[in-house]
Amino acid sequence: MVAASCGHRVVGKGLGDIERAAPTYRGMPLMLTPREREVLALVARGLTAYAAARQLGIGERTVHTHLRNAYMKLRAPNRVSAVLRAQQAGLLTRL
Repeated sequence: MVAASCGHRVVGKGLGDIERAAPTYRGMPLMLTPREREVLALVARGLTAYAAARQLGIGERTVHTHLRNAYMKLRAPNRVSAVLRAQQAGLLTRL
C-alpha cells in the first residue's frame, strides 16, 4: 500500500490502523521519531543539549536538530512548550 500524499510504503497495516495509532495534540496528528521522543524526554528531565548528546552518544548539534524538528512538528516555540505538548499527546510519560 502506498500513501498518496507522501509516497511512503506502508507494509502490513491499513490506513485505518495508522490513523488510530497516531497520537494527537488538539486534533492534530503527531508523528515524532523515536529519537525525537528520546531527546525530548531527556530535556524534560532537565538535561542540556550537551548532556543529552553525551548520554545518547551523538553530537550536540544533532540533539539541536532533533529538538528543532520536534518543535516544528509540535508547533512549539520552545522546549517547555514542546515537552508539555508531547506529554499532553501521550508521547512522553509524566515526570
